[in-house]
Amino acid sequence: MKTVEQLQIREIGFTGFAPLNSEGSTLLTAVDSIAIPLRTDSNNTSYEFFLDDDDGTNIDSIDFNYNLDEIYINRACGFKVVYNELGASVNYQSLQARNGSLIIQVRYTRSNIK
Repeated sequence: MKTVEQLQIREIGFTGFAPLNSEGSTLLTAVDSIAIPLRTDSNNTSYEFFLDDDDGTNIDSIDFNYNLDEIYINRACGFKVVYNELGASVNYQSLQARNGSLIIQVRYTRSNIK
């Protein structure tokens, strides 16, 4: 995997950048992979990925589409959400003209995905 020197992520429709680690930092440096959450109140989640380098700011975006299934656990825990038929669509923008792209691979972890 290729390391990205400065990465920021923003959910499309929001103005602030997303916290990307346990300290709440909105800027990651020298990173080659990340984990991002999916919305539980909508059937899609869309993010923009910002890469700042010597050539300026480049942006790619990714759209996750899925069906939600809420499963009741118990009174203490409430419900859990299962993501069914999860799919991703990558939209390459300014990076397409360069040799490479910011989003190279989308990999799902399997907790709560059917």
